[in-house]
Amino acid sequence: MVFSSGLTLAGNTALIISRTTSQNQTIRVMGQLELGGTLTVNSNAFESYFVGESFRLFDATNITGAFDRFDLPPAFKWDTSQLASNGTIRISGITVIGAVQPVQIVNGSLIIRFQTLVGHQYDVESTTSLQPPVHWSRAATRSGTGGMTSVSISMSNNVPQRFFRIQSR
Repeated sequence: MVFSSGLTLAGNTALIISRTTSQNQTIRVMGQLELGGTLTVNSNAFESYFVGESFRLFDATNITGAFDRFDLPPAFKWDTSQLASNGTIRISGITVIGAVQPVQIVNGSLIIRFQTLVGHQYDVESTTSLQPPVHWSRAATRSGTGGMTSVSISMSNNVPQRFFRIQSR
């Protein structure tokens, strides 16, 4: 996408990253780009990514502002500190999620159990669709204890399907 004058981002900006430059979505602005709202980044499902890789999301004469929220691929830790200077994000580490036990339904609630590490925070998030752009909502947060933790989520007959993910921060 190319914009010949300034651009202000608000709401949800959704982009797809790829190791193939021609498939990596980059917003180009010939003037000033003002960041704001939520940045949602989806990865190309057919690619593997590695720590240290960078992806250029924005190419502008001048970048100002900041995003209020990030929704980035959960398998990695992301460095977003260069967004306002050169428009890039970088994979800075791998997200550590311990073993997830088989999911159970008990008295109409979905029980998700997983191993945690001390010092990590875990967010269990859900969405009703995996069609991009995917909008994840936090269902629960747990602090890592070094042991197993569980999350109980009430199931509704009004929602035909839900998808879940666990992120460590």
